[in-house]
Amino acid sequence: MMTAFRFPMPASSPLPTPLPDGELNADADWIDTLGSLVAATTHECNNRLGAAILGASTLLDRLDSLRTAFGSEALTKRDLEQMFHVSKQAGSLIRTNLDRAAALQTGLKQLGRGSASASNARLELLGHFRAIAPLLLLPWKHGGHTVVVHGDEMLVAVAPRAASALLAGLVRIACEASLHGRQGGSMQLWIQRAERGIALTFAEDGRSLSAEDIGTTTAGSERGQDATARRVRALAALAKEHFKGALLHWQASPDGGNVFRIDSALDAQ
Repeated sequence: MMTAFRFPMPASSPLPTPLPDGELNADADWIDTLGSLVAATTHECNNRLGAAILGASTLLDRLDSLRTAFGSEALTKRDLEQMFHVSKQAGSLIRTNLDRAAALQTGLKQLGRGSASASNARLELLGHFRAIAPLLLLPWKHGGHTVVVHGDEMLVAVAPRAASALLAGLVRIACEASLHGRQGGSMQLWIQRAERGIALTFAEDGRSLSAEDIGTTTAGSERGQDATARRVRALAALAKEHFKGALLHWQASPDGGNVFRIDSALDAQ
């Protein structure tokens, strides 16, 4: 169950945004993440299409058998009943898998839009995040995790690529750090209008990360090879650059889980 919390979230000290030389930056992290997502999405689409083709082949084979029985005048009521049953099962299999493949393709197009466009444009955040959320879990699909996006529909002047990279980065940190080795993790993102702009709050129910894990302590900052700390710093830099100087905040729950919050001065319509 998702760790309960109330809005507005009390924020910890802002995470550091400067990126020391040699650290993983937001663009490099996004390119790396995008490559993994494209590969995982292509693999999943192929699996879905393969299942749909199998369903269609099964249906055609049964139709051939039915035609043979009809031609030899050996067709029975039981044959027709079985055909109806197989047709319903095959049709459901085909539709389910084609619908899933179509949804993945839509999400991939949304990611492609994000990677191709770096300039700010009016982006409907809720629809964008909901379109890409299923794709973001594909590299860790065997974990059974979920991402649910809540909030208000709004248009904001932010680059699609930056929005995609932000949510992808948060999901990756959750899956590779706090939810690593666990099953059925829950991640939720809330999009809200704030007094001066918008607030994005991402919460997950994995293990509570430490300040050293996140990189807010001197010890954490000195561990330049720690992937979680470097990715958090990259996201902090991304928030500051693309979300109108926004600061990324983090809070660990004593009951388990972590909350990241971005308060941005972006104008929402």
